[in-house]
Amino acid sequence: MFRGFSLETQMIKQITVEPNGGWFRYKSETPIDPGTYFQVPGRPSQQQRKALSATAATDPNGRFVWLAPAEPWVQRLMIGKLTPQPWRFPLAVDWAAMRVDPDKLRAWQRQFLSDAFTCVARGFPYHRAGVVTLGGGKTLAGLALCQLGEVAVVAASTYLHSTWREEAAKWNMECPILSTYESIHKAPDPDVLIIDESLALKNPDSLRHRRVAEKAKRASIVVGFTGTPTSGVGPLDWRWLRVIEPGCVPAGDTAWRFLFGSDTQLVEVVPGRNAYQTSKWKSREIAEFVEPFVYSADTSRLLDELPEIEYRTVAVPQPADWTLVAAGGATTTTASKRVAQCRQISDGFVVDDGKQVVRVAHTPKLDAVEEWVDALGEPVIIYAAWTGTLDLLAERLAKHNPAMIRGDTGDPGAEITRFKSGLTNVLLANARYSSGMNLQERCRIVAFVSWSLNPTDRQQAIGRVYRPGQKHGVQIVDFVAENTLDARTLELIQGHQQLTAEQVEALLERSLKC
Repeated sequence: MFRGFSLETQMIKQITVEPNGGWFRYKSETPIDPGTYFQVPGRPSQQQRKALSATAATDPNGRFVWLAPAEPWVQRLMIGKLTPQPWRFPLAVDWAAMRVDPDKLRAWQRQFLSDAFTCVARGFPYHRAGVVTLGGGKTLAGLALCQLGEVAVVAASTYLHSTWREEAAKWNMECPILSTYESIHKAPDPDVLIIDESLALKNPDSLRHRRVAEKAKRASIVVGFTGTPTSGVGPLDWRWLRVIEPGCVPAGDTAWRFLFGSDTQLVEVVPGRNAYQTSKWKSREIAEFVEPFVYSADTSRLLDELPEIEYRTVAVPQPADWTLVAAGGATTTTASKRVAQCRQISDGFVVDDGKQVVRVAHTPKLDAVEEWVDALGEPVIIYAAWTGTLDLLAERLAKHNPAMIRGDTGDPGAEITRFKSGLTNVLLANARYSSGMNLQERCRIVAFVSWSLNPTDRQQAIGRVYRPGQKHGVQIVDFVAENTLDARTLELIQGHQQLTAEQVEALLERSLKC
């Protein structure tokens, strides 16, 4: 049915479990080879998991199960009769079927593709996997996986579609059907479903999550890609895996605490804000828990090939009225609103309680950005946290005819093409739209006027140019207004990757009270 896989499986007969003084042992009518696993009934307790050496996995029907290594006549905490499932899959990649010439790939690319296929094959006959890496070739791997079926669909934000088309042309492969997360219900049922930047589906209550999950149920191969798993309420946030395998990870921090230690400490950042810092999660156990569903690429070899990266901070004076805004003079609502206004005024405006954009006259940061870009003389990507900032920058830099990517951009692919083709040297982008664009061959400089409070957005933004194929030294420039929240924001998102945006905001609120 599917091309490119060479798999071997084994079936063994039913195992009979015999009681023995409160403990149980099992035996099989056929010899049991090393590497064979049995399904453990129910959801074993932590003590049982340890005694059984049980591992979280999916069974051949795609359901979440626990598996324990099969060792004849070993005492186990099992009851009743077990039906063993096949769980050995030697895998060989058929490069011809993948339409990829391995001789044209670098060694790490060949290894990454091979590992991606092995990860998918774990869930045979329902191939489901998540692949995590930054700049490791996810699009290439996705295109290769798409060759496995007659119908292949990629779910991605519209601004990522151009990347898929360009990569398909580059590798001379057929481009799959491209769909947004929200409109995927209009696409035909696929043999192969690729979910690009699957972090966008971490909210199980969202329309996009529900629609992609429904389409995934009808696909035989489902793979989710993400550059970096985001921070969550405690451990790294793997909720996006629930689209690939429903129920495979806990939904909230209560379940994580139950599974990985009730003694886990949650330290509240600001009372009443439901924002916590966590430092004692059993990270290794959590990694083992999700291991059957995800492959995290080792990017160390990748990084060794990259040029040097330089970080530079440009300090600018405090904007007018910052002290007034910090004291709450621009809002009568929430502390969160005050934090937002304190961040906005450094960019030259505030959004008032009536949701109106109020510009300020004194904007030293935007003055500095304009002067810097005018003197730069080479391509640059400029990120900002606010649409209002992008509007102001577009006016200031109109002489450069900048490309723009933000939530209301009608054709983001066309804007990316304008930048990549050299029609403009300036790309303005919302800091949340920081993934999926391969711009390393066009640009080496990334500037931040303001920042998303999600630490991984910054990492993703830098990854647009600091990735394989970059041949020049990369420069990251941060414009920081003195004596504002800018420096504290940058410190938090650079040094605390485990924090969520809500936690960063709570820490900024606390900074205002100091």
